[in-house]
Amino acid sequence: MEKIDALIAAYNEEKTIKNIIDVLIKTPEINKIIVVDDGSIDKTYQVVKSIKSPKIILLKMPKNGGKSEAIVFGLKKITTKNIFLCDADLVKLTPQICSSIINPVLQNKYSHSIGMRTIGVTSPYLSQFLPSISGERALKTEILKKCIKSKYFYNYGMETVINYYCIINHLKTTKKVFNYGHINHLSKDGSLLGFFIYLKQTLLILKIYLIFFIKGWH
Repeated sequence: MEKIDALIAAYNEEKTIKNIIDVLIKTPEINKIIVVDDGSIDKTYQVVKSIKSPKIILLKMPKNGGKSEAIVFGLKKITTKNIFLCDADLVKLTPQICSSIINPVLQNKYSHSIGMRTIGVTSPYLSQFLPSISGERALKTEILKKCIKSKYFYNYGMETVINYYCIINHLKTTKKVFNYGHINHLSKDGSLLGFFIYLKQTLLILKIYLIFFIKGWH
């Protein structure tokens, strides 16, 4: 059976990272799990280091650079032609969900497969209609290598760039809603700060799509 490497960028996720890695270890399609500690100031690095598994490759950024920089940093360790990106702050993720996201790409039915969340979003019923910005996605490694060259591959624009690249290159994408999610910013950072984080994320996504629409691929 063909395998796939998983890549996680983690910043101050000591409470959730172990559960995520345990799920990925139990996912049969996953070959290696590359974890990039993005300059955490909590015990994220120590928690990952304490997990004994030959599947894990643990890297540490010299300072916090953001999710996209951590992904670029960890991409050099990917050895498979497909890659599974996964966030570190998830709840209720299962090996079955991971396999369901991964297999459409491993089976060459799609170039890009996205898992949409029901937990931690504004409305679970709207998940299938919202922009596909979920962090859990399988795709051809070559696609990601092309996308990181975009000047908009930063912060919350990372997933937007991947989505747009697949659209303009007519690469088949599938997405499916699953009953899992993440610790949303409203509860994690406080209601006011969380609101501004979501607002910033939404505005950046809209800005990038507008720029691409007007000027094309960057």
